[in-house]
Amino acid sequence: LQNQTLDIIFPHVWKNAKIEVCASGRIEPTSSMIRVLGEEIETERTWGAEVWCERMEFDELKKDARIQVQNDQKMELVLHRIRANEIDLLEHPTRIVVKPEVQILKEVEHLQKRINEKSKRPPWLEAQREVHPNLQVGKLTGYVEINDQELVAKKIPWECSPLEAFHKGESQKKTKSLCKHILKNPERGDNCFVSSWWISLNREEIDWSELFVGLKQDRLCTEQDNKKINSWWVYPNDSIQWSFGYVKGDYSLLRLMGMTLGQGKWHIQLKNQHKIFLDKTIDGLDFMEEMVLDIPVRYKKTPNLVIEITALEGDENYMHLQKIELDN
Repeated sequence: LQNQTLDIIFPHVWKNAKIEVCASGRIEPTSSMIRVLGEEIETERTWGAEVWCERMEFDELKKDARIQVQNDQKMELVLHRIRANEIDLLEHPTRIVVKPEVQILKEVEHLQKRINEKSKRPPWLEAQREVHPNLQVGKLTGYVEINDQELVAKKIPWECSPLEAFHKGESQKKTKSLCKHILKNPERGDNCFVSSWWISLNREEIDWSELFVGLKQDRLCTEQDNKKINSWWVYPNDSIQWSFGYVKGDYSLLRLMGMTLGQGKWHIQLKNQHKIFLDKTIDGLDFMEEMVLDIPVRYKKTPNLVIEITALEGDENYMHLQKIELDN
């Protein structure tokens, strides 16, 4: 299943630019399909019998401007043309499907774990103390398997860390930066997780009896700059369902892309209210897992299709899910 957005980046300044996008499909009259990230630009729409077009005009389109064609409707849209001035940017019609609806069927309260002060630190941290007098270091008593270092090793964007520190009940929101970046910018007074350590350059003295680490409530990860929907976390003992409505073809294969951390099995079901198309248990996810469906999915005969992923066992199994695809 394709993404619900299509991004176009312009690498140079472009004066007197005109952008036109033509599509077919049901769209609300007040809804716009084109947006320029970081700016408020009005669009003009013309209606045809089957295809409608939206246009934007710019006195100057800035360097590295990002224009996003999006579908926030409940039905699929088909792009027929994207044109910048007289240049066609789209070779073939492209479908933009709706974003899947996500429902957490079951979640368990994950307790916050203590972060203990440690006077004995590894040599590389002791060396940092000489450079940064405000350096405060604690040892994690839980969630070690999903620290920033482990995410990088698994090719998971460190911006997507599910961990959050709490001091006296308040979130110590960390900038989306690795520890090496934070140590190079001590004036920010920020904090980070590396291996089993929590590192802080906050000038406020920490009350170690009031410092804890926990999982973020929001399982959605967004990219740092353009806030595009990127991926989801599935926590231990979670059961999460993604709904895709009607399918747009015949399919015999389910493909999951992402990574798992920790130990534990995962139960995968593809189904609707009438039939189960796939029922399988996997040991984990290492970038990609392809599964042949027990029953093929048929075009226009499979309404309300959902995929359900459940963490079966263990209290240290996490899934970072980047993409779900149906294929032949």
